Amino acid sequence: MDGLVLPDQTPSPGLAEYKQVLCPVRVEAEGAALLLSSRFQFTVPEDLDLALEWLVDGALAASACLPVPAIRPGAAARLAPPRPDLPAGERLLTVRVLRRDATAWAPAGHELGAFQFALPPHPVRSGRLRRGRLSAELRDGRLEVATADGLIAFDRACG
Repeated sequence: MDGLVLPDQTPSPGLAEYKQVLCPVRVEAEGAALLLSSRFQFTVPEDLDLALEWLVDGALAASACLPVPAIRPGAAARLAPPRPDLPAGERLLTVRVLRRDATAWAPAGHELGAFQFALPPHPVRSGRLRRGRLSAELRDGRLEVATADGLIAFDRACG
């Protein structure tokens, strides 16, 4: 056995890693853009697509599919993906490189590689009071701070 397929013929985790090594397009995050690097030697990746999935706290929040631009062999190109309005939470972007058309060795949509990037956290609202007044009151061992936007209570003993 070569370590990529286990004795019972199931694929090992090393096979998934090997697929990533052979992926013909490398994807890196550069700010709000994606840097796509062609690892082809003689052709352009004109038959590949990028499947983008935005996850928030592990749940799918948005998705899109874009063609890989015509990148010269060994060259790189920047791609500005759509920017969906995502809610607060842990936000990730997963980019999968897929075959657009079927070949003798793979069906259409076959995944050639996958890349995942942590996105910056949701912008935090300004701490400024937008309207009305701020009031603070001690009640039942708690400090309650209230505004027109809401109420926050702090337990004086344990925070």
